[in-house]
Formats: sequence, C-alpha cells, structure tokens
Amino acid sequence: GGIIVDNSLDISLLKQCFQSLINRNEALRTHFEMIDNEIVQIIEDKIDFTLSVDTLEAEDPSQVYHDFVKPFDLAKAPLFRAKITTLKDHRMLLLLDMHHIISDGTSLNILLQELCDLYNGKVLPEKQVDYKDFTLWEKEQFEKEEIKTSKEFWVNQYQDEIPLLNIPTTYSRPSVQSFEGSNYHTKFSKETFEKINTVAKSLGITPYMLLLASYYILLAKYTSQNDIVIGTPIVGRELPELSNMIGMFVNTLALRSKIDQTESFKDFASSLKEYCLAAFQNQTYPFDELVKDLNIKRNTSRSPLFDVMFAYQNNGYPTIDFQDTQIEYFIPDNNISKFDLTLEIIPMNSELLLRFEYCTKLFDKTFIESFSSHYANILNAILENADIKIADIDMLSREERQQILVDFNDTYVDYPRDKTIVDLFEEQVDCSCF
Repeated sequence: GGIIVDNSLDISLLKQCFQSLINRNEALRTHFEMIDNEIVQIIEDKIDFTLSVDTLEAEDPSQVYHDFVKPFDLAKAPLFRAKITTLKDHRMLLLLDMHHIISDGTSLNILLQELCDLYNGKVLPEKQVDYKDFTLWEKEQFEKEEIKTSKEFWVNQYQDEIPLLNIPTTYSRPSVQSFEGSNYHTKFSKETFEKINTVAKSLGITPYMLLLASYYILLAKYTSQNDIVIGTPIVGRELPELSNMIGMFVNTLALRSKIDQTESFKDFASSLKEYCLAAFQNQTYPFDELVKDLNIKRNTSRSPLFDVMFAYQNNGYPTIDFQDTQIEYFIPDNNISKFDLTLEIIPMNSELLLRFEYCTKLFDKTFIESFSSHYANILNAILENADIKIADIDMLSREERQQILVDFNDTYVDYPRDKTIVDLFEEQVDCSCF
C-alpha cells in the first residue's frame, strides 16, 4: 500500500530514516537459502538501501502501484522496497512493499511508526530481542505441554466430518482455485458504530464478536447450513517483547460454529463468545500444523478447512506524522483474493470501513453489493433487538421483499373475456400457419 503526501516531504531525510530502519531490524536484512535441503534464514550485517524516486508527474496512482509491485527473490535481501513518485497535483505517492515472509499487518504499522519517529527526530529505544530469538523460542514451545493442549483443542474441533460451505456463486467454481479478485468498499456510519459498541457492551461481548456473529448468520441464511467454518487472523504477539518487532507472527484460526435458527441472537452471541475465548487461549498452534494433523484430502478448487475469512482491525490505520506534512492513505485494489470471500472491518474516524475481498471467478460486483447490503440488514435487526430469534432475522430490504413476495407473483394477464379457450386455441393455430 502507500500514502499520499504533499511536496514538502524531505526525501533526503526519508532515505536516511529508511536506512536506519534496515540497520535496526533484522527482518529487513533477511533473505532465505536452501542448505542441506532445509530453508534457512540468512541475516546480512549491512545492506545499502535504495529509495526509488520517480520525478515524472503520474496521473494515476493505481497504475503506479501496479507497476511497482513485483515478485521478490527470496534469496536476495532486502525483501522490502519503497518508492516515491511525483503526482500531477503537486503531491507525492510513497509506496511500500514487504514480502509476507518477513512481515505482517502489525509489522507495517510498526515500520510506519518508527519511520515517522526517526523523521521527526525522535530516538528509538534499543531492541532487546529480534526475530531470530522469537523463532528459537517458538521452536522450544513445541516441546512443552501447552502446545500439546492447544493441538488437542483444535483437532477435537474437526473430529467429525468437516463442513463444506455451499454459498451460491455467480459463476461455476473452477476446477483449480483461482486467486483473481477485486474489492468492494462500503462503511457503517458513526451512529451505527456507536450502536454496535453499546449493544456489544450490554451483551458482555466485544464488537468483533458481535460483527462475527452477524457474519455467521448471514452465511447461514445464504447457504441454509447450520455448521460453518470461518477463518480469522490473530496477531500472534502474546509476549510483550514482540509488540514492537517487525516479523511474521500472525496465525489463522479456523473457527467452527453451529447456528441454531430457533436460538436468539443474544444466546448465540454468548456461546460464540465462550468459543472465541477458548480459541484465543489456544491461538499459538499454527494453522498449517492443524491442516497436517487432520490429514485433509486436498481439493484443488478450495482452501483447506474454510473458504471465507473475517478480519476486524480494531486498531484501525496508524497515525502518520512527517513533521505536519499533509497525508492521506492510498489503498489500492491489488486484484487478488486469497479466499473465496473475505470481510475486513476497520474502525476509522468514528466509522466502520468495510472491505469485501472476493474471487472474481466466483462472484460479480452485483452479488457482492447485495451480500454487503444483506449483512447490514442483519446487523441493523440485531442492533434493534438482540433478543430476536435467528430465524426471524430478515436480511432482505423492503424493496426486495416487495419484489419477491408481490412483483414476482403478479402473474395477471389480460385476455379477451368474450372468447372460449377453443376460440383462442384456433386463433393460435391459424397464426402459426403463416
């Protein structure tokens, strides 16, 4: 992604700040090599970083972004690049690209915060540990009893038949999973955000749990299934020493929940809360290991365990401050969908931003627009009455109900009332002769 800044940004100072970050963070000096048939992390002592600067005045930031993003060679450090491009409107676009093997979403926030601090003349605290220390610690955990308990928790979730989500699609599912995608953006107002916080508090759950529960209900209504698995990312930084470290820590939890249509939303949310808390307690067990343990027969057209994701970025976008330079985020559409469908929700400026990332080989924009609208309708019904039975939650708008219940059933056709069926039939035969 990137940020758009005014042309007061000091590029020379920014280059120095990037170099300091690389000197400070081992992840930004990392590459990988194959040694004795094993992939090994190699950390370079020193790397001279180049901040690419393009002074040609570009008109389309999205085109600049797509030209900028290219595959990395994992055998060459750094697995990180940055570029400044001058735009037509006398502003500049700063683009950042990091390989996921050395970073996660929190890492990007840390990098931006440290970049701002250095640019603004602040002295960063010394680092006590680095990513290689974490990898050694994580390896040790696999010998401990806690990880065995976590493994047992997750394996037990999938002892019976694993449900396959049969969500209706616009197009037939290809035989090999496609990662071609697009994004649809919408948002919930400040008033809705406040209601979500108020209702969640009254139910003793978090906004994340309320929004996730609503997502389960939406999928249940679309599929008529009551056993659904949703993937959700977890930060994976349980130790305080990891809170400001750049690296790949995020794990994925495959949350399996049963939806009883006769149950009230309040009761469903309560049981989902208990399940989520147990899942978070056992979050350290890697998703990849779970897939291996379950010995799942791979389906080339689907991801293992789940097809849809839900992410709630409760911290929103980080604040960026380059000595009072005017800044705005540039969020490009990368035309990729890692799963069939992902809902990402981000609190921003007292509103909730919603991003639906979807596979364009399965869905079109019209479907996703309706899907998004139905999610909002379900959520609004819950916010009005948390005691409502799940079966009574209506995802259709008033216009859709009118169309389905009235318009589609309006089969009245005018006909000549002075003629019999035989007369009409004979007229039809006469016409067909010509």
